[in-house]
Amino acid sequence: MTARSATPADADDIGRIYNEGIEDRVATFETRLRSGADVRSWFDGVHPIVVVEDGDSVVAFAAAAQAESRWKR
Repeated sequence: MTARSATPADADDIGRIYNEGIEDRVATFETRLRSGADVRSWFDGVHPIVVVEDGDSVVAFAAAAQAESRWKR
C-alpha cells in the first residue's frame, strides 16, 4: 500500500469510500451521500487530501477541513 496526495481524478473513489461510511453508519452521523462532483469541490488548494492505494485501487482517504464550518448554528 502507498499513500499519495489526492487529485480531483480520485473524487469518484473518495466518494465511494465516504458513502460506505454513511451507509454502514459506523464512521459518521452524516446521512447525505456524496457524488464525485461533491468531492471534487473539496479540492480548494487549502485543505490537504491524501489517498491510500493498494495496487491500482484507492482503498482509503483522509481529508483535513475546518471543524468550525460543520458546527456553526
